[in-house]
Amino acid sequence: QIIRVEIEREGMSNLFLTTSIRAIAEAEKLSTDELPISDEVAQVLASDLEYRLREVIQDSKKFTRHGKRRQLTTNDINHALQVRNMEPVYGYPSGQQAKSVESLFKRAANSDVFYVPRNVIDYKSAIHASIPAIPPEMSFMNHWLAIDGVQPSISQNPPTVLNSTHAEDTGEPSTKRDKTVDTVEIKPPREHVLSREQQFLFKALIEGFQKHDETTRKSTLEALREDPGLHPLVPFFAKYIVEEIDGNKENLKVLMNVLELFSALLKNPHVFIETYITPIIPMLITCVVGRRLGPLGNNEHWSLRRRAGEVVVEMCKKYFSANHVLQRQIVKTLYDALLEPRRSINTHFGCIVTLSLFGPQATDELLVGILPNYLTTIFNRIKKSVEEEKRVLGAIKEAVSAAYLYKLELFNGTLLEEDRKNYKDVEQSLDGYSLPSSS
Repeated sequence: QIIRVEIEREGMSNLFLTTSIRAIAEAEKLSTDELPISDEVAQVLASDLEYRLREVIQDSKKFTRHGKRRQLTTNDINHALQVRNMEPVYGYPSGQQAKSVESLFKRAANSDVFYVPRNVIDYKSAIHASIPAIPPEMSFMNHWLAIDGVQPSISQNPPTVLNSTHAEDTGEPSTKRDKTVDTVEIKPPREHVLSREQQFLFKALIEGFQKHDETTRKSTLEALREDPGLHPLVPFFAKYIVEEIDGNKENLKVLMNVLELFSALLKNPHVFIETYITPIIPMLITCVVGRRLGPLGNNEHWSLRRRAGEVVVEMCKKYFSANHVLQRQIVKTLYDALLEPRRSINTHFGCIVTLSLFGPQATDELLVGILPNYLTTIFNRIKKSVEEEKRVLGAIKEAVSAAYLYKLELFNGTLLEEDRKNYKDVEQSLDGYSLPSSS
């Protein structure tokens, strides 16, 4: 009764009949007339057999799915049985191993019954058989798949020239292996080629903003900011910007024109330049913190550094949502350069101006806390002229004043004790400077 209740509660299906279970038991001499198998035991065995069979089928389907196939094969069933330490099914193998029945089994005499033959091996022939070669040890090696987009002609890479052409040139017959290789179509790398109209447009834009005519220059920059068809020219603009800045560090006019060009491209909503800014960023940082820009005695480099800082901040703000690491890396680079006393005074000016351009909050968090120590130690150790000292101190005062007013507005005119102390220390470190009033 307990077994019957368990069967009804579990709701086991009758995939296998109890009569089949009794027949199998009698064939295996597990059931006799004196000790027959009861209905309850036969039902439990049928349910257990159904459960085991479902497990094997599910495991077989897993092998089919992992093999990227849809059709279940006998090999999948054999693998499922082997996983469960069961003897595999002897039958037709699937795939290329399938052969005729006569090659797999032997037929009994005058009968349609087949059985698996057991081949008898002569031990003398086995002893005198040649020993197979030792397989080589596993090893690894490196090779170039491509160099600058071109596949090198080495043995590890597939051939780039069809063997049929080689056979025609050398007069040698093509082997079967060569024919299989010829069926593979290898396409050469494609270069980004501009049409004639795009080349003319690129040349016209480059020449337009280089002219001294202010009207032509403004119209060219306006086209760079608004033209929706400039995206195919972006990699060529990026290459032009890098080459111009790298080769014209003594020409401030060229550097300023290139900065205006890049700023105009950043403002164009139809141009996606983020992919190409990686080589441009070092050039922009050079315009900010370069030791010497332009000829000696030319003071126009101060405005160039400020303009370069504005372009860097503009770039970071545009791509901050897509690349959070970009702004953090640039700020860290400028901050580390500011704390280095071996840097020139020009470099310190560019760092202070650019960090302040990120906003008064950035000035409050990055500069205000370190300025007293910076002014008394690092700043005094740097070689500088009166004009250079005036420029740097003016940039510091401008940044501190903006950050102080921002703090007053943020806290409704009442600063925290720590903030008030920090700004007072900065005020005392700067001779002749007083903090602005909230009014």
